[in-house]
Amino acid sequence: MEKTKKELSAGSIVFKKKGKKIFWLVVKPRGSDEWCFPKGNLKGGENSVMAAKRGAKEKAGIETELLEKIGIDNYSLYQDKKRISRTVIFYLIEYLQNSEESFGKETEKVIWLPLKKALEKLTLVKEKKFLRQAADLLKKIEK
Repeated sequence: MEKTKKELSAGSIVFKKKGKKIFWLVVKPRGSDEWCFPKGNLKGGENSVMAAKRGAKEKAGIETELLEKIGIDNYSLYQDKKRISRTVIFYLIEYLQNSEESFGKETEKVIWLPLKKALEKLTLVKEKKFLRQAADLLKKIEK
């Protein structure tokens, strides 16, 4: 039996304010029908916070500030006939500004949506759950 490869990733649940309104970032990876949050595997020497910020920059072309950890998702997938056990740590992150470079070639589309529309757009049920948690946490932080 083949050994399972383990991967650790960080996910960015990014919001930005426009006046009193809050918008949430959702991305569409190139070659996929999925709408999701930017995510990235940890690279040498990185912790999950660094990976979350880098993922937002590479996948969405933005500079961010991390606020809070939201939750952890564990799942398995098969890639090139190999089993991968992936852990993704999701963070609530605030948009600061666009980065000098636009989003990378891995991303097809980047959109900002109000909460209700972001919940409708996201493909994965677990990511919808994390978005609701992030929105609730943001309300508490804002008080």
